[in-house]
Amino acid sequence: MQTGDAARPHGRSCSVYEGTAGRGSHPAHSTPPTTCSRWNPFSRVAGSGRITSVTAMMPVSSVTLSSNTSSGLLWPGRDSVSLQCAAHGTDVSYSWNLGDVALPEDPRYQYLQNNGTLIINPISSSDIRSVTCTASNWINKETSDKLDVKLAAGVSAVTLTSNTSAALWAGQDSVSLYCSARGSAITFSWSLNGEPLSPHPSYSITQSDSPPSSNLTISPVSRGADKSSAI
Repeated sequence: MQTGDAARPHGRSCSVYEGTAGRGSHPAHSTPPTTCSRWNPFSRVAGSGRITSVTAMMPVSSVTLSSNTSSGLLWPGRDSVSLQCAAHGTDVSYSWNLGDVALPEDPRYQYLQNNGTLIINPISSSDIRSVTCTASNWINKETSDKLDVKLAAGVSAVTLTSNTSAALWAGQDSVSLYCSARGSAITFSWSLNGEPLSPHPSYSITQSDSPPSSNLTISPVSRGADKSSAI
């Protein structure tokens, strides 16, 4: 009758190596290393095979593009912006498009984190088109939604008009003055004879952002010249 190891049948035993972190410590796209042992009734020493790690490649998915600016308005020549592209998948690489063409070489463009982050410093009027990023690996590629780079514009084309060209009687007639301008984040101020317009019961001022404009109503009019400036 055989005893001890000699009584063991021919066979093989494989076990999963969990490491010090314990079960569940491996990424979802990888299989943990395994080791196998074999024995027979003629040997008292079990032989172990080498540890082997098997990695499962995952396709690219869930590509997102975000910006570090919350206001959305960037001043050309002054502000910078950081764009982050993120995706799920194995061995992902990133590329960038401005409008419908690949992002050109420019010293203002800096790439970080395997091209996953694009820093534009400073922003310029040539960057006004939509930006997209494409994540890819050897299995597939996927492109993010478009992100619009919104640039602020300085003040221009300031105009001042009146609702009447007729002579006005001081103390009796009223007048409405309309000031408009082009640009971003515009505020309007009014002046009388070169001095800031002081609050007065006869003055009523309103402002609109779209389009940028301000309206001054004077009722009744008095002697003086009214002027406006856009800031």
